[in-house]
Amino acid sequence: MKKRLIALTMACSVLLAMTGCGAGGKEESAASATTSAAAEAEEIDWENDPMAYLSGIKVSDYVELPANYNAMSVEVEPARTVTEEEVEEQVQSAYEQHREAVETSRTVVKEGDVACIDYVGTMDGKEFDGGSAEDYDLEIGSGSFIEGFEEGLIDHRVGEEVTLELTFPEDYGDTTKAGKDVQFDVTIKSIKEYEPLSDELVKRMGETDEFGNAVTTVDGYYTFAKNSLTEKYESEYAGNVNNTITQALVDGCTFKQDPPAPMVERIYQSFVEQLTYQASMYGLDLKTLMTLYGSTEETYEQDIRKEAVEQTKLMMALQAVAEKEGLCLTDKEFEAEMQDAIDKLNANAQPAEESEEGNTEDAAAVSEEEENSEDGENSEEEADSPEEESSGDSSTTAAASESTLYSSVDDVPMSEREAYREYLDRQRAIKFLNEKTTVTAPAADEGSTAPAADEGTTADAAAEAEENTNTADTAATAAAAEEEAE
Repeated sequence: MKKRLIALTMACSVLLAMTGCGAGGKEESAASATTSAAAEAEEIDWENDPMAYLSGIKVSDYVELPANYNAMSVEVEPARTVTEEEVEEQVQSAYEQHREAVETSRTVVKEGDVACIDYVGTMDGKEFDGGSAEDYDLEIGSGSFIEGFEEGLIDHRVGEEVTLELTFPEDYGDTTKAGKDVQFDVTIKSIKEYEPLSDELVKRMGETDEFGNAVTTVDGYYTFAKNSLTEKYESEYAGNVNNTITQALVDGCTFKQDPPAPMVERIYQSFVEQLTYQASMYGLDLKTLMTLYGSTEETYEQDIRKEAVEQTKLMMALQAVAEKEGLCLTDKEFEAEMQDAIDKLNANAQPAEESEEGNTEDAAAVSEEEENSEDGENSEEEADSPEEESSGDSSTTAAASESTLYSSVDDVPMSEREAYREYLDRQRAIKFLNEKTTVTAPAADEGSTAPAADEGTTADAAAEAEENTNTADTAATAAAAEEEAE
């Protein structure tokens, strides 16, 4: 199980708590009715268990920073270079999402056409369930039907009836059809073809560049696609730099004693809550999701707790840096920062029924601290009739569908204030480490064409790139089981 996913999960949970976001779709009245009681309970919990937060301990009792914490050196692979093939793939993908099929005067089916067909499937002379349809629009060459179906319509004419003698794949999802011979009687009713990539189509995409200007030409979209990929790879690099630096810090620290049990438990519960929600997005339970991350049914809880311990150590190490360098916010500074965050959240809030995703300031804050989450892979769906089985990707949506907003810092429960204060102090510590750490590329192997290591550069550029990343692209990019499985 990769630490960065778990770290992101914790960060999401902490930030969601700070902003009063919930993970369910409860009605506003129900949420309002329980807010006061929940806030009081959380405050009491914190007062009874101060060691659940960094303010309740003396960090120096737990961790000793390495002597070179302010002059570390790390190696990180350079940001990927965008290739022409990747740009073409990006443009093609956008084109396929927005193109429309239009009428054509042609009467002969060719690859890439959208053929409107009627078909009847029979097996052993009898029609079978799900094997027939009328007025079905089939893209020829899409591979959505079993092998031989789409290819068998090429070079046939509108109005023609075609008989296809085919065989279902041996691994077909419906075992009653797998490996069986089948006949499809197909009538070609009409043909459409997709419009070409044009300036008009690009305008319909509604994209804007980094300056807010509309992208209105094909050439402009190629530039937009290249810049988007460049930004993505720079953001990935910045995340790798941050992860490498913070891991080097933890590895160099001396931990004098185990982290406080209440603090570990708090982080553990945050992991469990967020991962359980993530699992529900794919129709899974927590145990099953964790097996996708490499755990077993016997060890998944232990694995989550182990990551909670590691995350707690990282939090204490970063707090130690913040305290050592005098980076911690004063009470006045913190209250101003939090009030500003509250005001922004209130200004950006939309009614639940109008907002499809809770993409608020907390998401931006999380992206600055951790890497993007990965997409999960859906299980295969069994296909009936001639449609081939397929598996699809599903992007993880925002964890919160509705927010309980506060008007001032005084309204925020103590636990949420502490969580956000810790986050702000960690951000300052991470920025400091980025400024002080020398980042080089790994030395190229002999005979390799890889770029040589940079000399004497710090992580400033990487940090700035990550800070400027457009986090709206995250939901598209969040995610997780597919990359974890690899």
